[in-house]
Amino acid sequence: MLSIALGLLIVSCSTKIPLHGVKVNNPEFYANTAFQSYEDLSSPKFRALKEKYQLDTIFHGELMS
Repeated sequence: MLSIALGLLIVSCSTKIPLHGVKVNNPEFYANTAFQSYEDLSSPKFRALKEKYQLDTIFHGELMS
């Protein structure tokens, strides 16, 4: 059994599959710019959203950082 596994390992290492590069037309990477700052959780607008949608009850016990 060991000799068969060793033989397969040697055969698989000796086969040389040629690798070649392929040019692709990928778009240029742009970093995420939508969320660059933190939300002020004490602002009046956020307080109004918390009251309107009862966010304190939906996310009860969740840590907000």
